[in-house]
Amino acid sequence: MQFGLLDYKLVRGQFNIGDYVQSLAASQYLPRVDHYINREELDCYAGPAAKIIMNGWFMHHPECWPPASHLETLFVSFHMNRPYIKKMMTPQAVEYFKARGPIGCRDYHTAEVLNDFGVDAYYSCCLTTTLSKDNFGSLERKRKILMVDVLHAVPDMADYFGMPYRYIASHVKSGNIIRSMRKSRNQNRILKALNSYEGYEIQWFENAICGVGLSSGQRFEMARQYLSLIAESSLVLTSRIHCALPCLALGVPVVFVKYGQSSSSNTLRFRGIIDHMNVIDLDGDMAKLGYKSQEVDVNDIVFGKDIRNPNTHVKYAEELKNKCEAFVNG
Repeated sequence: MQFGLLDYKLVRGQFNIGDYVQSLAASQYLPRVDHYINREELDCYAGPAAKIIMNGWFMHHPECWPPASHLETLFVSFHMNRPYIKKMMTPQAVEYFKARGPIGCRDYHTAEVLNDFGVDAYYSCCLTTTLSKDNFGSLERKRKILMVDVLHAVPDMADYFGMPYRYIASHVKSGNIIRSMRKSRNQNRILKALNSYEGYEIQWFENAICGVGLSSGQRFEMARQYLSLIAESSLVLTSRIHCALPCLALGVPVVFVKYGQSSSSNTLRFRGIIDHMNVIDLDGDMAKLGYKSQEVDVNDIVFGKDIRNPNTHVKYAEELKNKCEAFVNG
């Protein structure tokens, strides 16, 4: 049997390094990778029969769903892009899912949608919580704090100049215009707390990276380096779930900073994921939205405070490991 691994197209010349982290999580269970198969071209895969783990975010091109029938798939940590759910859930796709269930879903909403279509689906949590410390977590911790896209969901005030009107209207409707006015103040509060880490370097990182001219192999290598960067950090602050979840797996103290992420799309995407994290809730609506996260205050991240990650993800991670190993070896 041959084995495939999900690869990804550039979007406006960029790639999301979180996608490649998802694929690295799946690759841990494969004896080798015979084929890199693009997520947006699964329907036209013409190579030999292969096993592939279907995890992560789907997708930009719902017209290219479902995958080719000769791909043997394991669905775990699967998430459907909310705006395209109707386009993905064609009668053909529903039958495809039913034949390959149960479908493990990264969030409660995706599982509920599939259940509503009569598909056997369940909440599995995210495969990145199974990333092995042996591969990425053996580095010595440095006196470094990693800031990954903190407050990224809220534009800076300067970003509105030249922004298409439909995007401005969306930010007005969501309340992000007001949050933009307060963004610098919130960022300064966080940096003031981190100033207590005397002698520590603060390093900034963005998930969206220019991929023009880079091969798939180079992008995967950048994702490996990113995980090593996380593993050697003493503390990580992020507003990206695909940074926070690997931190849980690698045992790196992490705090998710929630700001401007209260839209219905984010709320549905986060359900079942954000529950496993320490969260600074700058939106102030975590309890209202029903999240079960461990809420922390900005003052809780000062030096000397004991930031411990919740361990509620562990039981799901063990189940995911067992499923992936059984699929690959079966």
